[in-house]
Amino acid sequence: MTGSEGGEAGKTPAGGRLWRESGRIMYQGEAGGAPVAVRVRWARPLSDRGGAVSLLEAGRKREAAWLPSLDLLPEEGRRLAREELELGLILPRILRIHLVTSRFGNYYWDVTTDSGRRKFLLASPESNSFRPLPDAVVIKDVFDNCYEINPISGLDPDSRREMERAL
Repeated sequence: MTGSEGGEAGKTPAGGRLWRESGRIMYQGEAGGAPVAVRVRWARPLSDRGGAVSLLEAGRKREAAWLPSLDLLPEEGRRLAREELELGLILPRILRIHLVTSRFGNYYWDVTTDSGRRKFLLASPESNSFRPLPDAVVIKDVFDNCYEINPISGLDPDSRREMERAL
């Protein structure tokens, strides 16, 4: 399968196989054809990690294949795809919220993440935060950096209070 014009509705699920060759990930569809170097990415990285996967031609913005599930690949390909997906999306996880201050509708966050202490600006919490799960929230700052609180119930009471005040 090549291309993905017309959005997800027009996509045909693909199978095929993945392997590593000369430091690149190669894909060949079920129907055969020439192998193509690809990048493996979640189709919906924030709202549906673990679901559909897009195989993008390396160096291009063209989709080589659409996989509604990694189960369509043989075991070796699934393992390789999982490794690549883990490297492709890293969201700092907020472990503690020290302080959230509000000025003119903007929220200034001071947090500790699993990558260290961070300060960031959140504008419009209604449109820049969402809950992919009942006990999780993803926050996108003004520079499009994303942070995850998962699980919310794992935050200490003071951190939860700060979060609830700001979101």
